[in-house]
Amino acid sequence: HNISFNTFPLDSHAGKHDNRHRLKRGTRKGAPPEMTVYQDIVENAQAATGAAFVLLTRLSPETREVTLTAWSRLGSEPVQRMLEAARQRLPGLDPSGMAVKADVNPCCQSIYLEGKPSSVTLEQLGEGVLEASFLRLASTIGHVRQTFTVPLRVWDRIEGALSFCTTQGLSEGQRHICEAFARQAALTLENAVLCDVLLKQLDDLQLANNEL
Repeated sequence: HNISFNTFPLDSHAGKHDNRHRLKRGTRKGAPPEMTVYQDIVENAQAATGAAFVLLTRLSPETREVTLTAWSRLGSEPVQRMLEAARQRLPGLDPSGMAVKADVNPCCQSIYLEGKPSSVTLEQLGEGVLEASFLRLASTIGHVRQTFTVPLRVWDRIEGALSFCTTQGLSEGQRHICEAFARQAALTLENAVLCDVLLKQLDDLQLANNEL
């Protein structure tokens, strides 16, 4: 089915920011190519669905660690206010790149180890991951109270997840839209993984040629 994401706002607080925070591919100068892809995914997911924020995490199959890889609207005024307020209580706080075990709480275990979508409160998703004070700030300043997280599958393996953070719970139809976007994001990740594999093969071939 063809879905017009831009005509279906999930969050009235985020809708007015949609066009302002949309990124075009390759606009983050100086960023590694894979990081640009991840940021494109979350910015476009937020703009398309109208969620307050969208987070992208990656799962390491070797260590079973989940890393926060990209966060939409990171440079926006609400996010910066939230981080500044949080750093007054937690100096040096930097959520980007934060890694936790995939089984840190029941919600994360269900998402990353069992591959199930999860519709829970922000507090439930962040249990054991973030300080309670930071979660309260996200609710107060960022207007985030609910989350809907969809695992990202690449070749039948969980590569990460896309979390849609909203002011209220989503309807079944809204969740279907988020899942559809997550499937598109998974295809983007699959292409990125294929590029990584190809580049590694080229590097190996170049190394072998140099040794001849």
